[in-house]
Amino acid sequence: MEEYSLKEYSMEELRQTAEAVVPLLQEMFGEGVEIDIKEDLQVNRAAVVICLQLPGAMVLPAVEVRDLMELETVEEMADAAAVMIQDGLRQMKNLRPENLDAITPAYVLRNVVLEVVNQKSNAVLLDRCPHVKALDLAGVYCVPMQMDLPQQVMCLIRQDNMEAMGFTADQLYAAAKKNTLRKLRVRVSRLDQMSARMDRFSQTYGHALARADMGEDYWYFVDNWCHTGSASYLLIPEVLEALGERMGKNYYISVPNLDMMLVYPDSGDPSAPQMFVQWLQGHGDWKTLSDHLYYYHRTKGLSLADI
Repeated sequence: MEEYSLKEYSMEELRQTAEAVVPLLQEMFGEGVEIDIKEDLQVNRAAVVICLQLPGAMVLPAVEVRDLMELETVEEMADAAAVMIQDGLRQMKNLRPENLDAITPAYVLRNVVLEVVNQKSNAVLLDRCPHVKALDLAGVYCVPMQMDLPQQVMCLIRQDNMEAMGFTADQLYAAAKKNTLRKLRVRVSRLDQMSARMDRFSQTYGHALARADMGEDYWYFVDNWCHTGSASYLLIPEVLEALGERMGKNYYISVPNLDMMLVYPDSGDPSAPQMFVQWLQGHGDWKTLSDHLYYYHRTKGLSLADI
């Protein structure tokens, strides 16, 4: 299978765009405001950000240059970046110093969760962050900052954070598995039934894993109530074991992006992997994590499928 490129723009293209935009932003915000360009540690993609420097601030209002690339002119990019930075400044009013102080070791253990990344495209990030590996993927650790916003900001835990808090890698992994399953309780839907429910009700929630009927040879969508982060289940052996128990078989797994996990029971039908290849070819825009097909053997564990 051809390897899918996770980069739409090179780091050089992103940086050159940022260097063209910053002078215009500087004119808008004035000489007393410092605007900087940084290469940011983002998961599953290379990133260059333009950020407003604020002395003493732990969180900086910023814009990712990738979000500007579809605009036609540098002037349009600068206008859009200014709006995003101003929105970031407004959001910072809801960030309280006491909330940042509350990110203690105990808070981390109660709230840390797993997020899946592609190893190849995140080599620099993985050098600096504790992680757990699963074939060509890895799981990093994120903890929500306590903010009075509709969507919480997630902080990536780095090696120095883990060491400063006195955690071992095993402690962090055990806590992240537990919290991920607590926050993202596993639900299962047969893919055709899920599509029908979406068409009729514009939503679907599936069945709890312990009660899911997975006796048919069909693609199943492994999800949760908030329809996010499902690929993290690939890093949790207990979930993989439970899926095997419900199917009573070994099975194939696909995780094309962070929010999707699809499984198919292996009944010895050689056409099943080809069905995956055909499906993937028709949904190329969904491949932001992996274009591999994985195989879970109930006694041997996880491997890459032979297709």
